[in-house]
Amino acid sequence: MNENEYAKHMISWIEKLGIPDIEVAQKAFSLSKTYWNDGVPQKFDVIKQELWSWVDLNGGPRLTDNSDMTKVRMILCIATESVHEVQDMGFFEDLLVSLGYSYKEAYEGS
Repeated sequence: MNENEYAKHMISWIEKLGIPDIEVAQKAFSLSKTYWNDGVPQKFDVIKQELWSWVDLNGGPRLTDNSDMTKVRMILCIATESVHEVQDMGFFEDLLVSLGYSYKEAYEGS
């Protein structure tokens, strides 16, 4: 899967799981989706800073079973101009597994 296809794969999963009712997450998801679907440039440094601030204020980067925290981390995966590193590391799939999906389901798609 190329980079754009992978980003859309992640977007599809996030939509399936539901965007958290967290303003910063909803805004970041919408802006990131617009970038990946329509090529509209975004200020990802600002978007990521806002998301990481929320993460830090809500328990930090430690592992958690909180689904909203996991979904915010998923949004961080698409809040970037390149998803190669996320794809290569399998980080998004690890997050799906933490929500109870198998790796097979995670890689096959939503």
